[in-house]
Amino acid sequence: MLLLGILLGAPLGILLGLVPSFNSGFVLIFASTLGDPYLGVGLILGIDATSSIMKYLSMLNSSLEEIDENRLYKSDHSLILTALVSGITGKFIGSVVGISLLIFLQGSALKLDGMGRGLSLFLILLVWTMLLTKAKDSKLGIISLIASGLLAILATNLPINQPMFVLTSCLFSSSILKLSIEKQSRIKNPNITSFHTGVEIASGFFAGTLSAVLWGLPTSVVCKAIEEDEDKPYTIVSRKAFADSISSALGLTILLAIKGSRSAVAQNISNAHIDFNDLESVGIILTSFSLSLIGYLMFNKLMELYVAAYNITPNSFNKVIVGFTIITLLYLSNGWCIPLIGASLLLNKLIKLANAPKEINLGAISILPLIALF
Repeated sequence: MLLLGILLGAPLGILLGLVPSFNSGFVLIFASTLGDPYLGVGLILGIDATSSIMKYLSMLNSSLEEIDENRLYKSDHSLILTALVSGITGKFIGSVVGISLLIFLQGSALKLDGMGRGLSLFLILLVWTMLLTKAKDSKLGIISLIASGLLAILATNLPINQPMFVLTSCLFSSSILKLSIEKQSRIKNPNITSFHTGVEIASGFFAGTLSAVLWGLPTSVVCKAIEEDEDKPYTIVSRKAFADSISSALGLTILLAIKGSRSAVAQNISNAHIDFNDLESVGIILTSFSLSLIGYLMFNKLMELYVAAYNITPNSFNKVIVGFTIITLLYLSNGWCIPLIGASLLLNKLIKLANAPKEINLGAISILPLIALF
């Protein structure tokens, strides 16, 4: 049933990727509630492996001005292929490292001891300090980060099902609301044939590893913290894509080794309470990489499919998806998503006033590593 779930989940991840306004997290939650846990885990693994490829294609039509990476993708379509190459490279290296850890280290070796927790706390504080130094108004930046952390603590103590999924959706509520009002324009197949060489391996590996070990600390936060003013667009894109893949592969390894939740995907898998032996774990990691590799090799065909599907989709369909998203959030949160969305919009406004990196609003998610350490 695990293999069947993966075979079903892989094409499902592609289909979901054809609808940029749809949050695949809803399907991950549904999969974790299936009667057969192996089928559910297979679906989650298949969707995660292929939806990561579709994520890059969704940048073709992005018009969200507040997302820096999206502007970069729109101005230079070759950056999409740059991200894809960096991503598959990171997936390969992360899978090799993950399998090596499973084979040569005991699972308990991946757990954080007292010294490891202390070092983790230091690194978390260092990352956020580096991010805050990029704010033009440091006082408002600090207030924004504190407010973001308090929002996370509030959300986790409310009677909400899947609180962190709901909170994450609320944090990006401005994007959801924009989809319901903006007019959809047609896009052309860019016929991408070139990419920028040079994968940001060292910095991307650091960001991805830190994110995998300290679940809840997004790669985008670490990448933004170590970003330098002279970095070229392709450097920024390559680092982020490489870090995402490293975090995905190592996060899966940590989950299989010590049953720890290191990401939204891993958390849904851990809910199934299935124990895998070393051979099965290696097979799962190899399968995840293989699916990503197949998606990479099919990139041009997937891009043509994405452009065709996007151009024939009516604007009203996005409104239906947005309506479904809001109704589902209302159900999961028992209505608490309304004040959380309001608080998130105010938080984003405060961050803009501080002229600070937008990643500061992810402090609401990144507070989790600090809580988990103690």
